[in-house]
Amino acid sequence: MPNVADFCLGRTGIVLRVLTVYSTSLKSERHVQSKLCKSLPEEEVFKLRTTIDAFNVLRHVGTQKQRAVSYTDKRGHLLGEEVKFKYNENSTELGTLMISGYLKNVPLSVNGLVHIPKLGDFQISQIDAPGDPYPVEKKLKKDCNAMDDEPSTRVLARADPGKQESLESENILDPMDAEQTWPTEEELAEAKAQRKKIVKRVPKGTSEYQAAWIPDEDGEELSECSSDESEDEMSVDEAQSETDSGPDAEDEEEYETITVSEVPDERYDENIDMTEEKEAMENLKSMFIEYTYITLFNMYY
Repeated sequence: MPNVADFCLGRTGIVLRVLTVYSTSLKSERHVQSKLCKSLPEEEVFKLRTTIDAFNVLRHVGTQKQRAVSYTDKRGHLLGEEVKFKYNENSTELGTLMISGYLKNVPLSVNGLVHIPKLGDFQISQIDAPGDPYPVEKKLKKDCNAMDDEPSTRVLARADPGKQESLESENILDPMDAEQTWPTEEELAEAKAQRKKIVKRVPKGTSEYQAAWIPDEDGEELSECSSDESEDEMSVDEAQSETDSGPDAEDEEEYETITVSEVPDERYDENIDMTEEKEAMENLKSMFIEYTYITLFNMYY
């Protein structure tokens, strides 16, 4: 009985009938009816034992309302009235399946796909409009004779290979997508050559490793200050510049320009000398104190 429920799932309207035999016991009938009601609890079960039962079934079929099914209303579907299969010229397995019938709901797209139950999805090559095999109004003999000269089948649309939907339902996985390979020696050399070089102005005695961790903003500020000082020196006479250049020359002697490359994060603590770092820090502190003392002395003076 579960197969019956699966088959009836999503149908617009179904009718359950049970062909009973006079020799069947009431216990068997109730057992069958309970099975049907368990699988399809919302449907009514009819017994076809007498003529009155048959009339009741026909009355129910004529008066019941069709249920709206969303997934069928949004798609066109066709029940094949006539099915033909034409093999290709050089193949006994491949060919073209020609199905004719009444199309319901949404019109088909010639560039879309059509699904055949238990067979899969297929592409459409052409859509034709044959003559109606069951016309509502019968034509007169004169009209029939006049229509004999006209073609019985009209071509509505042909598929465009460039616009047809693909039959691939899933993306093809790339076996090398998750693979990771080590860089070659040429790639390592190229990456090392392309490493960005930075020119910094640092105190004398600073190593290349220490200079790499000095912020770039400090170097930019120093360059701006030096440019401002050069403009001020050009605006005064030579005698005054000689007297003022004494402490500036001493400051210039305490700094030097060094070219360093960017240091990767993984080399942050590699090859570091703690003793050298402490000495450099003490030198920076002493230089800062002297610079502050000179600045304050000049201001008060």
